[in-house]
Amino acid sequence: MVGSNCANTYSWSYNSGSGWNSISSICTGTSITQTLSYPSTTTTYRCLKNGDDTTNFVITVYSHPNTYTVSGGNCCGISGNVTLSGSYASLYGESVLYYLYKNGVYVSFKYGTGSSLTWLNQPAGTYTVKAYFYDGCNKNMAGSAYIGKNCCKGTEDGYIEILNDYDIKVYPNPNTGSFYFETKIPGVYTLYDELGRKFKDIVITGKERIELSGLKPGLYFIRDESGNNISKISVIEP
Repeated sequence: MVGSNCANTYSWSYNSGSGWNSISSICTGTSITQTLSYPSTTTTYRCLKNGDDTTNFVITVYSHPNTYTVSGGNCCGISGNVTLSGSYASLYGESVLYYLYKNGVYVSFKYGTGSSLTWLNQPAGTYTVKAYFYDGCNKNMAGSAYIGKNCCKGTEDGYIEILNDYDIKVYPNPNTGSFYFETKIPGVYTLYDELGRKFKDIVITGKERIELSGLKPGLYFIRDESGNNISKISVIEP
């Protein structure tokens, strides 16, 4: 407010629906600054000059209620879905946008629908959602969704199943060192023994017949290029 002086007192109060509550009375200098941050409900503020109700102005500060929760993801995969538990179709007559972030970087947005929102088939990463309102304000939604393999749980022997991603087929299994290996994801795969010692790199383009002479009977693991165990092979005596 510009033009105030100590001949006048300016009194601030707020009303959230249950009557006026005093905030402060100010008499100082040539300008007055009042920070309007109060309860999370929609709040009306007013300023009276010398207590005169005929010389006042009113400011209404709208709330941005409800922090929805982000969930979903995939602990054992290379893609997954991210879900926001709810959304506003609009707030005070204006659309609400929900921005999806991957590892803190903007990915895409969806308009609020009044119900849950889902982003399908997102790649590996950690996802969060932030709501953007008509007045330029924004609000982080609760929670996050992780997509990747770092939280994949193994069986009792430490073997990690990621068959849904790779569509692995190893047969016959058990075998005597000769077997077929199929996968829908071509690449360089590595064979390790059960003590973690590297035995051989295998280039797979789809379906390959693998001939491994000199393998001792025992349990072997095939790892992808990220070091994840994706299949296990039992070698037996010929």
